[in-house]
Formats: sequence, C-alpha cells, structure tokens
Amino acid sequence: MKDSSHWYKQDGTPCYEVPNKSRPGQMRSTTIRDARLLDLVPSVSTIGKIIYSHSLQNWIQEQIVKAAWEIKTDHECDYDIWAGKVYEKAGEISSTAADTGSAIHNAIEKEFQGVCVPEYVKWQNTFHDWWIQQDWFENHIKSINEGYISTEFGYGGRYDIFVIAPEARIIIDLKTQNTKGRKFTYYRSWGRQLAAYAQPLKATRLISVAMCSQDSSKIESYEWPDQAQLLAEFQASQMLWLSENNLAKKGDSNE
Repeated sequence: MKDSSHWYKQDGTPCYEVPNKSRPGQMRSTTIRDARLLDLVPSVSTIGKIIYSHSLQNWIQEQIVKAAWEIKTDHECDYDIWAGKVYEKAGEISSTAADTGSAIHNAIEKEFQGVCVPEYVKWQNTFHDWWIQQDWFENHIKSINEGYISTEFGYGGRYDIFVIAPEARIIIDLKTQNTKGRKFTYYRSWGRQLAAYAQPLKATRLISVAMCSQDSSKIESYEWPDQAQLLAEFQASQMLWLSENNLAKKGDSNE
C-alpha cells in the first residue's frame, strides 16, 4: 500500500517527495526516516490517522465488497488470483472517488479565481451561491483560498479557505461525499483537523462544507461549536503519534 503520509519543512512548505538516490532523476514519497534527517514535521492528517476510524474502515470494506461483486469468477479460479483482482479493483474504485473529490476541490479553487471548469461548473455555481449567502460575505476583509499553516506547533498542513472578517477569523474545509440520497455525515475527525489549523491561524470559527460528488446541487455546512475540546483531542492524538513514532515534539504549546 502506498504511503500517504505528508510532511512539511520548518518554513511551512510541503515536502511530500524527496530525490530517489537509487533512481537518479526520480522522486519518491518522503518517509519518517527522511523526516528525522531533514527535520520535517507531520501533517495534521498524518497525525490524525493514529486514531482508529470506524467510518473509514467501513468505507474500505464497502469498496472491497463492490470490487468482489464486479469480479466474476467460478469455482475453478485460483483464490490468490481472484483475491488479487479484487484488491486491484477496489483500489481503482477508491482512486476514482478520490480523483473526483480532488477535481471538485480544484474547481472550487478556480471559482475563486474566476475560472470556469466546464465539467464541474455546476459544483462551482452551487458553491458560489452558498458563499455569497454567508454572514461574513458582505463585510469580510479578505479570504485566502488554499494556504499553508506555520509549523510552530509541531505540525503542518494545507487549508482550503481562510476568511478574515472584522469580528472573526474563519477556517473552512471542503469535503465531498457520495451520499446516495442520504444526509451528509460530519465526522469528528473533520473538526479536529480544523481545530489544528485554527491554532496557528488564530481562527475563531471552524466550518466544514460538504458537497455531494454525484449531485452538484447538494451542499451543506456545519460550524463546529466546541473548538477548545476539538483542539485538546487533536493534541492528545499528536502526543500519541509522537510517542508511537519516537519523534520529539517541536513548538509544544504546553511548555
């Protein structure tokens, strides 16, 4: 399985890949060993993975079941071959879902730049309508679309939207789900992620925005009410992650 851990330099810029010494001219994913050598910090999402996610595991199992249903076989088929095909198909299904989510994210980013993405213009229009209806829209000082947080608290990350208004600093994260006619699910891990971003940005409002990957007209938002508790939960997971990976915490806010 491909390592999905993300790392950041001390200046806050990403270091997702490093030169591959065994294959000159090529890059490879950054490992924890690289992080120790290069004095990198983990991403918020990398730290968050230390907490077992029932929802994520259920989703993974669902993809495997879907793949098994699509891979037809008979009793004479070798099990190992069949299992390999199932896992490969499950990976393809998961990648397609991730690619769609990334494409919608990119389209929203282009919306802020005034660029139309024909394939996803309906999602752009839906987000635009939501955006101009928000309470801060008329008097906000500025909004930053896509940016990196500082690493002063021992972790890094890339946020979606940061709004600076006269009475609040607002961090917004965009998520996509294939709801299949059901309501959106707001996972607490989303709130912990936003609370972690909010700490270096000094944000006072945390908002998750959910869009349906299959229904461009469906959008909802949820403002997390318990920022202090969410941050405490993230800090607990950060402490556990550091202990498990034998890394010293930098910029500990509790020191």
